[in-house]
Amino acid sequence: MSRTDVFSIEVLDLADDLRQLDVKLYLDSGNLRFSAPKGVMNDALIDRLKTHKPELIRLLEHLESAENQLNESIPTTDGSQGYPLTFAQQRFWFLDQLAGGNSPIYNMLPIAMTVDGPLHLDALQAALNALIERHPGLSNKFTIEGDEPRQWPGQGGIVPIVHYDLSGLALSGLKNYESELGKIILDEGEHPFDLQKGGPLLRLGLVKLSDLRHVMILTLHHIIADGWSLGILVAEFSQYYEAALKKRTPDLDQIPIQYGDFANWERKRLNKTLLHRYLHHWKKDLSGAPTILDLPTDRPRPRLQTFNGRTHAFMIDRELAQKVRKCANEHGATPFMVLLSIFGVLLGRYSRQDDLVVGSPMSVRAHSDCDPIIGLFLNTIPLRVDLTESPTFSEVLNRLKKRTLKAFEYGEVPFDELLQALNIDRSLNHTPLFQVLFALQNAPVGKLDSGDLTITPIEPENSKAPFDLV
Repeated sequence: MSRTDVFSIEVLDLADDLRQLDVKLYLDSGNLRFSAPKGVMNDALIDRLKTHKPELIRLLEHLESAENQLNESIPTTDGSQGYPLTFAQQRFWFLDQLAGGNSPIYNMLPIAMTVDGPLHLDALQAALNALIERHPGLSNKFTIEGDEPRQWPGQGGIVPIVHYDLSGLALSGLKNYESELGKIILDEGEHPFDLQKGGPLLRLGLVKLSDLRHVMILTLHHIIADGWSLGILVAEFSQYYEAALKKRTPDLDQIPIQYGDFANWERKRLNKTLLHRYLHHWKKDLSGAPTILDLPTDRPRPRLQTFNGRTHAFMIDRELAQKVRKCANEHGATPFMVLLSIFGVLLGRYSRQDDLVVGSPMSVRAHSDCDPIIGLFLNTIPLRVDLTESPTFSEVLNRLKKRTLKAFEYGEVPFDELLQALNIDRSLNHTPLFQVLFALQNAPVGKLDSGDLTITPIEPENSKAPFDLV
């Protein structure tokens, strides 16, 4: 890595210090300029500016170039030789191979829903097939070329619909059909996909309870989708189904690029210069952070992580939810920050640690061209919870608020690149850096609607847990 590829620690620290003081640097016809609150700029700061002036100019040019990338359209590319995996896909691919390959651990939690009304199977199949034609990334094939994994989108095929019939049990009035239904939903979610085969990496389970009542179970592999994508998928599926019934073409906007185009663009965007700057922040933020959360468990941690788990569901009532929002407003924070602060305090008490790291999934659709695409635009960021010096809850929240805003700013850095930069050893019995994940699912859910159908979501059971707590 040449000196012109990266910036010195002194310059990156200086840029951070100036931002903390609300000093803004900018270029004027190639010359370095600054604006600062009155009384902030002292002789020491001005000397540092003069000393590092050439490198600061280069840093500002780099920042401008990175910003311009987000304002220019992502170019379409030739996929005849396949595409690289995105950093997020590469992580899932690596974890899947570590688990033996084609592991159901990395299936997304199924979307399950009760459908009341006349369900037309031909229209259902047509809608599913239209989805993978519109989003070729849903039928990816993954191979190893040389030493690198590559993806080959657009393998096509017919989305499989697996039929189950519980109408006899349901009509008899026996309650045990609910137990059988739960097993089917669980089995659908735990059935593996073959990533190397090519073809649809989604499937539909259809359970018949009566002629006018069914349960649909939609399962996808996580390497092709994320939570935001599910909202797109559900909305477009509904439109395709309705269009198939009426034998017309749905009115959907053209997608400017495909996921493979984004994969190429991301590899160019996250170059050595950008990654070096991002990693500088994370190495400072996580310096000295513990990499194990010592929760008191009822049994020793196994030598090999099993990923076995269970789901415990509970409701936050309206009154408590309003209190969370009120607390967030009073502190200029978000409900996510408030809930994570509460969770962090709880973890601190159980583990008796005053410094801990919690992971959180973050949607990284850095470019607006990615908004209509079904694909994996996900990164996991480490959020450090500082409970030192017996803080009040307001102090915990304010500390976490500052860290979270910074984390979002530097959230593009691939998690595996971060682990490598931190020189964290991997273990087969726990996840690296953090063992607890906190997620607030606020992605918009598309409206699955058809005039003569009533749709009711079902909360599915999950028997797999990639972390100690999620």
